Amino acid sequence: MTRPPPLWSPDVPLPESAALPLPDRIEHLVIHRSRVPWQFAHEAALCVHCGSLYVAWNACPRAENEKGAVVRWMRSQDGGYTWSEPLLLAGPLRADDTIWESCQLLAHGGHLWAFVGQAHPQPRTPEETGGRMAILRLNETDNAWEQVGGVEGFQPLNRPQRLPGGVLLMGGQFNLSQPRVARCVGDDPTRWEVFEIPYHDGDRIRFAETALICAGDEITACIRSAAPTLYVAASADGGRTWSALEPSNLPAVDSKTCAGILSTGQHYLVYNLRPARFGSLMRDVLVMALSAPGRMPLCKTVLIRSGTAPRARQPGFAKEEQWSYPAVEELDGRVYVAYSITKEDIGLSILPLEALIV
Repeated sequence: MTRPPPLWSPDVPLPESAALPLPDRIEHLVIHRSRVPWQFAHEAALCVHCGSLYVAWNACPRAENEKGAVVRWMRSQDGGYTWSEPLLLAGPLRADDTIWESCQLLAHGGHLWAFVGQAHPQPRTPEETGGRMAILRLNETDNAWEQVGGVEGFQPLNRPQRLPGGVLLMGGQFNLSQPRVARCVGDDPTRWEVFEIPYHDGDRIRFAETALICAGDEITACIRSAAPTLYVAASADGGRTWSALEPSNLPAVDSKTCAGILSTGQHYLVYNLRPARFGSLMRDVLVMALSAPGRMPLCKTVLIRSGTAPRARQPGFAKEEQWSYPAVEELDGRVYVAYSITKEDIGLSILPLEALIV
């Protein structure tokens, strides 16, 4: 089994937050502010479909993982500066033991798709949490989402990425502690095979949130960790089989990451920076690490947000100050990064693509 390559270039010093300047012409927007009846907003997804930007997020009445959770969405037709009023992508579930959770978006085959996790409300032990994925498709005639399928044993945590030959691959988890990957069957977004990433009993997995860096059929999975660095695993067969988790050489704060590839051919990983020698372990520095075009490892870091995020306006479980849970999209020479602001609002940072070139 192939071992994971270095995530960060051994020839480049690890980034320190104090030394990172903001890129020129970066813009910061707040595109959604939570209010009654949903005062919690988290886990933003971002997608371009037919020239418009779409964002979706998990919304709860007051706090994280509450009964009554919904998924909401908006559309921008001017590059993210103005947005439609929020609409429901998925309404409250009737089952007392299940709530909506993370959402991922995909433009495919002329349609906009949503892959939405369902899990048990917290608090529960990891073995009781479960998880499945509901698959929905937007009917653009009436702006309504139709559920068209589902996958058991998998909760989506990063948007699908396309491998050579068109196969879609998506990172996720099960029971908070089991990293998993879903691979699309053929060209049908309603059919997925789920593959497990092996791990050791002593691994300090944190919610098993899995992002994928896809370099052809060679895939590196980046898994959230309560240890000083991210965990990684490798696949050489397009995500079917995996090496066991091992620590990477990239320090990161305990939070979800987002990975993908830009039109320049650069791989990226957006994460909350953990200073290599000292500093806060809060989610107060959000960065994008990038590779040279067409090859790994990561070797450049660009600052997205830093400093203390705004305090929550309303009380609620898990609403610590943070810039977290990023999602990335590219449109017309710009790179868009959506993220949670203190799990109450949705922020959007817009960067010129040239600011990211290595």
